[in-house]
Amino acid sequence: MSKEELYKEMAIFATRSGINPKEAVSLPAIFERVAKVCEVSVRAAVSMATYTNSELGELVAKAAREVSTSEAAEECWAAFIEDRNEKAWSAA
Repeated sequence: MSKEELYKEMAIFATRSGINPKEAVSLPAIFERVAKVCEVSVRAAVSMATYTNSELGELVAKAAREVSTSEAAEECWAAFIEDRNEKAWSAA
């Protein structure tokens, strides 16, 4: 599975879990940690959290929400928005 396909699966998880884009930015890192702890692939961790293990899904969503309020996350989000805006202006 390509990274693009994996990110699409994470987007499905985010949508189903009511996670907003600012919160979703941390999902790749959270899912990597879950995969390592559970000794499964990242793809399997995303699939379990999305479709078969609601407790895991709730835990991941809660972690994403909590991480999004940290100072580091605020800085990363601001940098992302600034970069996106700069690219939009340069493309116009």
